[in-house]
Amino acid sequence: MILKKFCGRAMLASAAIALMSGGAVIAQEATVPAAKAAPAIEIAPVNDAEASQFVAANLKVNERFMQMQLDLSEAASQEEADTIQGEAKEDIVAAIEEEGLTQMRYAEIAHLAQNDPQTLSKLKAELDEENS
Repeated sequence: MILKKFCGRAMLASAAIALMSGGAVIAQEATVPAAKAAPAIEIAPVNDAEASQFVAANLKVNERFMQMQLDLSEAASQEEADTIQGEAKEDIVAAIEEEGLTQMRYAEIAHLAQNDPQTLSKLKAELDEENS
């Protein structure tokens, strides 16, 4: 249960960044025909320092994302909602960078957590250590 929750939150945070970026990544992927799709990019394995950085950043990102959702539910206009999303995106990016990761590396690690049991296990162990 904790594994699914952790992985889900990591992907939620990555999705939040993509959505707040106007969904450009999602839109690009949707327009690439399957036959002409680019070959899979090799993602470097997560080292111990990155695991620690990711877990610390992910905790901050999740907290800010949840606050954004709360704020959006109370927004009185689309303009206010846009402002809330813009501020949240800035905060999320800052949280990631404060922990020493780029947005790209954060997204790569989240992807690995979703698709590589060894990475997920490493991140879970780091999370357990963080919580103890």
